[in-house]
Amino acid sequence: MTTIIRKKRVAKDFVLIEPFMLQKLALFRQPFMMVDKVINFKNGERPKITAIKTVASNEPHFTGHFPGFPVMPGVLIAETFGQTSEYMNVILQFIDDYEMEHDDKLEDLHELKAAIHSPEGVKRLEKVSANLMGFLASQDLKFRGVVYPGDVLEITSELFLVDATGFNHFNVEARVGKKIVCSGRMSNWRQIHTGFGIQENKLENEETI
Repeated sequence: MTTIIRKKRVAKDFVLIEPFMLQKLALFRQPFMMVDKVINFKNGERPKITAIKTVASNEPHFTGHFPGFPVMPGVLIAETFGQTSEYMNVILQFIDDYEMEHDDKLEDLHELKAAIHSPEGVKRLEKVSANLMGFLASQDLKFRGVVYPGDVLEITSELFLVDATGFNHFNVEARVGKKIVCSGRMSNWRQIHTGFGIQENKLENEETI
């Protein structure tokens, strides 16, 4: 007998991580939070995340970029890629920790959201985000359009490679509606840390204590 597992359909207005939860994570703070919410995530060999950034007209950089013709600086579009990719790192670590502790896979988006928003999940998420540090670099970004105040950026990041030196490499893309305004690659390097130092093998060390 074959068992068929039907996953719940995801509504168009589904939100995996809301703004208040991103504030709790405290990976980034205003006025430098470039992601408003996470609306989708797919795990697997090439994990993929989708986030939203609504470009507000009162953001401070528009005062000088440019007077009378406000456009979003390209470096801040690149920052949305970096922050979105960082949220994916946190979610992936959250899933690994959850599955190791519960011996149960989070394969459904609704199950993942429920796990994240549970009291235990919030503490786990905060712990994961507090113990990450590293460096970010952009690669081969191509700017194909202009982003104006009032635009809604849909940002996707796909992890396609973790190299031998520990760098994560992402394919990234930003759209306004159906138009691609920027795409390319980002990379970052992450380690678990405690305090001001870096502890490369924290989990191994904890197991041997």
